[in-house]
Amino acid sequence: MSARPSRFEKALASKIKRRAKCKPCGNFAGPFALFGIVGWSIAVPSILAAMFGRWVDARYGGGYAFTLPLIVLGIVSGSVNAWRCISKELEK
Repeated sequence: MSARPSRFEKALASKIKRRAKCKPCGNFAGPFALFGIVGWSIAVPSILAAMFGRWVDARYGGGYAFTLPLIVLGIVSGSVNAWRCISKELEK
């Protein structure tokens, strides 16, 4: 075994130091805040897409021809945004 630590050993040591600094029970509201962020990141694009779809349908006619696809697009884009937010938090 060599006297100098390898890159893996250095990375492992730094990760252990970072984890030791974290207080897992220190912030009670942290998971609830993340839950709220996820909810808003899905709700806001969906509502904005629905409002825009209703405006387009009212202006050009067509019932719900634009509203429904735009709602689905808002939900999908909000879900992707929430997934990115959660994955970024899990990396920390």
